[in-house]
This record gives sequence, structure tokens and C-alpha cells, in this order.
Amino acid sequence: MARSKKRSPSTSGPTPGQTSGERPEPPAPEEPAVALPTLDKRPRLTLGLAAMAMALIFVTWWLVLSSYRVFCFSSVDVFWIMRTGQVILESGQLPRADIYSFTNLGKPWVLYQWLFEVVVGLVYQLGGLKALQALVLSVASFTLAGVAFREMTRSGVNYSVAWLVTSAASAACFTFISVRPHLVSILCVYTVARLLDRHWTKADRGIFWLVPLFLIWANCHLIFTVGLSMAAIYWGSSLFAWLQKRGNGQAESRRAGLLGAALALSGLATLINPYGWSVYLYGYHISSESYWSRHIGEMLMPEFNNPILLMILGYIAITVISFMVSARRPSLPEGLVYVGLFCAALTSYKLLPYFVAATMQGTAVRLEPALSSFLGPFFPPLIRNVSHRLTAWTATNYYVVAVVLVAFLHGITRLPLFPPWVPVKAADWLSRHPIGQHLYCSAKYGSYLIYRFEGKLPVFIDTRFDMYGPAFSQIYHYAEAEGLGFEALVRRYKIDGAFVQSVSGIVRYLDRQPDWLKVYQDYQATIFVRKQEMRQPLPRAPEPPLPLSAPLSSFAGEREE
Repeated sequence: MARSKKRSPSTSGPTPGQTSGERPEPPAPEEPAVALPTLDKRPRLTLGLAAMAMALIFVTWWLVLSSYRVFCFSSVDVFWIMRTGQVILESGQLPRADIYSFTNLGKPWVLYQWLFEVVVGLVYQLGGLKALQALVLSVASFTLAGVAFREMTRSGVNYSVAWLVTSAASAACFTFISVRPHLVSILCVYTVARLLDRHWTKADRGIFWLVPLFLIWANCHLIFTVGLSMAAIYWGSSLFAWLQKRGNGQAESRRAGLLGAALALSGLATLINPYGWSVYLYGYHISSESYWSRHIGEMLMPEFNNPILLMILGYIAITVISFMVSARRPSLPEGLVYVGLFCAALTSYKLLPYFVAATMQGTAVRLEPALSSFLGPFFPPLIRNVSHRLTAWTATNYYVVAVVLVAFLHGITRLPLFPPWVPVKAADWLSRHPIGQHLYCSAKYGSYLIYRFEGKLPVFIDTRFDMYGPAFSQIYHYAEAEGLGFEALVRRYKIDGAFVQSVSGIVRYLDRQPDWLKVYQDYQATIFVRKQEMRQPLPRAPEPPLPLSAPLSSFAGEREE
């Protein structure tokens, strides 16, 4: 009996529009279980919104740069740094001794940040204060909003999370965005941290980029020792991991060997400076002197009692939260670096930005899973797709170039801002009415007078306290606060005038002395002259319209000496 062949319903007969001689078309493939991304459904709308969002970001960054601009010249060291760079360029050599004061003239002076001063002097000669302002804003933008942001998004961090972390980090570093070598050290600490983290994950010869980095860093700032300490921690941890494998771990052996060689070469590179090994001894001498840690503002313990320091505290809180909400634990060396920098920052205010620079990447990576899973469902697909577009764009080098270009244009086109404490009008008055060559001055005003008179007016003191030494600095602080020992200084150094802060205690002291005449006063500065030294009549001091009841010379982010 012939076996009948079963025919499927799809082939039992011709379908409508199909003749009996044609082969049936194969069935259409089934739809995938997961729906296609919304990005493919409305690409033009998503692209347009992403472009508008990116434009808004750069407009916002332009406004943020206005806040940075306030701090470009806020440090009390800025002015003598600018002048010293010009001196080095003009003479072609480093000053070996003090050239600015009449109290320590000829005393040995270690310019451990000479390379930074040369760059500052060169930029100032090329474009003046505007060019320096553009340099500061460009370097800060390159570090915080450029490279750090790009590395976060390349590591899989969503744009929104990267924006949150870099915004908090930028706010925490506000007061260090100035014409000081700290700006270079923030970039170097971040770079060292990224190189070490990458080497710990996958050891390769890229770790030898540390060598040229430390060669430059060691001639810009003494904080290069922080970077060496970080590298030493990673090397020690690599050795520990290798020993745990009983010396049989090939990956651990390669990691420890390459890092050890890079660390040794980096240490040798730091010795290529005008002072050789002595720069280490000088740094140890400064850091171990207890007087600095009690009286110099940036070396004091942070108290978090003003808005600027509260922003740093906000960043620290974000970092702590990232550890609490993330299952990703730091590696051994990463954790040791975090704890070490945090403890160091609690002992010295100036170390806070280096903790920020070293922890930015890790904080963003830990926050990403928690924030994305928590906030993701609250955003519609279109917004998520726009965020993905922005994340992809900011992961490119073009984004970094655009950020730096915006910062440069902002700096070069805007007028530089001096902080309120700078005695511009008093210095102008002094230039028209010279009162002698031995002028007692407040330390921060000494720094400005060096710049204003191009080093031709010898100062009593300025903010190079490490050069003057703790003994002389202590004498100055006693005289500045209450006038204690001031007459002895007058006799010893033949002082014939005083250029001091209007809110300092020495103003009240000199007001009571019959042989001192007040010839100028405003909110920032008061100028006195000894009556017996007067060669010609000088105009009497103009009285300020309001009483000097508040320390108007203080400035947000500045720590008084």
C-alpha cells in the first residue's frame, strides 16, 4: 500500500498570488526577543538633542571657567613666581641667592620649581597676564574636564556619572587653579595614578612613561615625591603578590620587574635637576619643620569651615559613598594609596587636591553601576539614548581638544582678575611718592611689590618663607600681629617706611608711635613713613569712607599666613 506523504499546511496548495508551478517562499524570520534600541527608531531626533546638549555643556563650561578665572592670580606666591621667571629668561641662569629683599640679600635660595617659573615667565613675555590666565585655564580644563572625563567614559562610565564626579572634583580643586606649580602636580598625580592602575591590571612597557614624567615633574615641584611614593606602594604590592605565588607567578613577576625598573629609572631621573640629591634633603627640611605646619596657611590642617573647603568635603563624601554602594573593591595598592593620600591631606591643606586627582577615576567606576541601575528606570529611552551619544562623543580626543580650546579662548579674551587683597592702588601711590629703599612690608604685599616694581624695590619679606627660614619668619609674624620687636627691626635694617595690611595689628601699633606718619590708607593697604626720613612733604592719608572693621584683605580660598 502506497504510503501517503503528509503535507504541511504551508505547502498544501498555492497561496494567493502564487501559481501552482512556483516554489513557495520561505517563512519570514521571527522577530528577535529583545526590541531594537530606540536610537535606531528616531536617530535624527536623538542626534539633534545630543548636539544641543553638547553645545549647552560647552556654554556651561564657559560659565564655570569664570569661577576658575577668579582664582588664577589669587595665590600670594603668584607675583614673585612671575617675576622670577622673567629674571631667569633675562639672565640665562638661575639665581643662587636672594635678589629681592634687603633683609636676606645674598642668602642661598633653592629654586626647586625653576622649570615652572621659566614657563610662566615665557608665557608672560609672549602675552602678558591674559596669556597666563589662558594657560592656567587650559591646563585645568585639560586635566579635569578633558582627560579625566574622557578616561571615565572610555572605561564604561556613563556620561551623567562622569559629569557628577568631575564637577565635584573641579569644585574641590578651585583654590589650586592658579599660577602655581600645584597645577602641574595635579595633572602629574592623576597621570601617575592612571599609569599604575593600568599596569596593575595589564603589565606592559607603557609603565616606562613614568621616567620622562618624573624628569619634568622634579623640576617643577617638590610634590613629585608623592608620585614616587605612589609608585613605590604599587611596586611593593607587586612583590607581595609575587611572593604569594611562591615566586612562580609569571604575570606577577613581569609586573613587579617592569615596575621596579621604571621606579628605579624614575628615581634617577628626578636627580637631573640643578641641585641633584640636595632637593630631597631640602624637601625633607621643609616638611619636617614644625613652625611651617603651625603658621603657613597651606600647610595647616584643613578645618572645613568655609564654602571652598566644604566643596572638598563634598567630594570626599562622594568617594566614600562610591565604596559603600559598589561591589568592586580596590586593589591592594590602590587602597593603600587612597588611605595614604587621605591621611596626608588631613594633616596638610595643600595635599587635598592630590587625593582628588588620584581617586577621580576609581570613584566614577564604582559609582557607575549603582547610579545607572538606580536612576536608569526613571529616564525615558530617548534621554538614555542621548546620554549614550554624549558618552560616545566625550570618549574621543576631539572632545579634549574642544574643552581646551574653549578654556584658552575664555582666558585670552577676558580681563584678568586680581583678588581683593592685592594693593594695586597703594602700589600706584607708592610709585608716585617714593618713601625710601628700606620698606617694611607685609609678606603677601612683598610678593606683589616684587612684581609691581620688577624687583627694583627691595622688600622686607615676601611669601618665600622657606628661604627666609623659621627664625626670621617668626620675628616677622610677631611684628606684624602686634608690633612686637618692630623697633629692633627698624634699628637693625634702617627701615624708613612701612607698607602693611590695613587690618593688621602693626597698623594700630604705628598709629600710636609719634615718629611714624600715616601717608596713605585704603581698604587693602596702609603706608607709613618715619618723620625723620621725610625729604619733602607728602600728602596726608585719605580716610576710607567706611571704618575698617572687617578683614577685607582676605579672599575666598586664601589661607592667611
